[in-house]
Amino acid sequence: MTQISATSAPNPAWQAASASAAAPVPVSNSVQPAAVQTDYAVSGAAVSLGLGATASGVYQSPSALPSLSSANWEHDANDAISTQMAGNYVSTTLAGRFEALGAAVLERFRDDGANYSQSILQARPGSVSGAALHQRQHTQADNQITLAITTAGGARVEVSLGSDANGLAVSLNVTEGEVSDEERAAIANLAGAFQDAVDGLASEPPRLALGKLGSFDTTLLSAVDLKATVSLGNQHSQTVSFHADAKSRSVSSTGPAGTVSVDLDLSKPTTLGSATQRAAAVDSYLRQFDAARTRGEGDAFTMSLFKDAFSSLHADYGDVAVQRPGQAGASALNRADRSMLSGLADFNASVRQNSVSLNPRKPEELDTFTYTVSQRTNLYGSDALNRGITQQIDSRLSASYHRSLSPEISLMLTSDRESQNYYYYQVDDTSSSRTDIAYENGALTQAQLTQSSNQSTHMQKFVMGAMVQEYTLPTSTSRTHDLTALVREATREDDGAGMNPRDQVEAIRTRRYEQLAASVARLRG
Repeated sequence: MTQISATSAPNPAWQAASASAAAPVPVSNSVQPAAVQTDYAVSGAAVSLGLGATASGVYQSPSALPSLSSANWEHDANDAISTQMAGNYVSTTLAGRFEALGAAVLERFRDDGANYSQSILQARPGSVSGAALHQRQHTQADNQITLAITTAGGARVEVSLGSDANGLAVSLNVTEGEVSDEERAAIANLAGAFQDAVDGLASEPPRLALGKLGSFDTTLLSAVDLKATVSLGNQHSQTVSFHADAKSRSVSSTGPAGTVSVDLDLSKPTTLGSATQRAAAVDSYLRQFDAARTRGEGDAFTMSLFKDAFSSLHADYGDVAVQRPGQAGASALNRADRSMLSGLADFNASVRQNSVSLNPRKPEELDTFTYTVSQRTNLYGSDALNRGITQQIDSRLSASYHRSLSPEISLMLTSDRESQNYYYYQVDDTSSSRTDIAYENGALTQAQLTQSSNQSTHMQKFVMGAMVQEYTLPTSTSRTHDLTALVREATREDDGAGMNPRDQVEAIRTRRYEQLAASVARLRG
């Protein structure tokens, strides 16, 4: 349950600004933004997500509010963004502080290309000048989100949101060139995507909703970058970095529990499947990630961020996914080829938990969790009639963890020998999947799926600190599937097909290719 640890004055000086565009006038009423604490588990420790606080004598801390302070605006608050900020400022949650602000700044840029800067804060009298306080709120707030957009013309547009217990800040700056009307419109079109990302980061706990930031016109914008730091309380924070351009997407996030990373390679657009095929592939991967977390007893929050990152990056490839005419040579894939592949862009993805030493008597027995998965596609050949495709997918799980001898008894390891009753597991799993497609003189000569997996479980049982049982359980499987018959079924022509309306014939073909993709996906697992 959300708990409020501070109170606000009943009549804030800027109350009128939330109802009209009139500028709030600073008065001596002390408005104290409440610190919010929402506890949830992160790798065995409870942390709290809130507006944040610093130990600086310049800024007020939720646990030790200054006795004298006043609400201060950086500039006259006579515009729509300031009005939104005035309403948001009294919110007791980070989500409330940032509500609609990201979208508002980019929407303003559609019609007004000028720079913008505004902040409202609680300043402790003395110590530092007001201008310096406002500048700190823009660049050193406990919760900071910065969106940087590079236009095709080389200009850089940077939007920054900052919030903590002291105040709220918003800015937009254009550097390194001028922005055309078309580029400005393309930037403003990202307003909803930016707000989605902000809302996700401000959630409790944070989410990664970044995919739509990669959906932009690459003829007008060359790159989009987002960097964020979100306070989790207890001196913990979660950092996020996102990048998108015409050839790649990437996101990484680091926090007290571990690190997640996903990188996409969009340089081979002809290998991408239909939206239906891609969605099914992502769902399949998410189930695999859940299975890996269960087997390796990984941290739920860190795996949730990993799934967010993976699914959001693959959800929307932007205009890269649009199939354009003119592809020739070995890269000229047909619909059957794409249906036999995963449908996703090539990627490298990993989730790594910070190791934890739970046993004081045996600090070398670490609880760990690392999961990696990757896809690589290679196109080769001399021309469209003589070519080949290979797609390699690999994954690995490496984990270790302690478990109580009885589910009814909580694990509580201490330096006392009588507490040393537990299992210690070490897991090492690998799996691979390879798809091979080849053509000679236009005829399909190979369509094959090869899979292998290896699992190893090492268990040690300890009673009163003495090992009483130990075993290693290895398992391995391998299989090969010939996809030729499935391809022939998908590409066959029915008798009398030429007499049917063209759109009906196309619908039948589309359905068959979707069935081919689904059949291969089931074999791939």
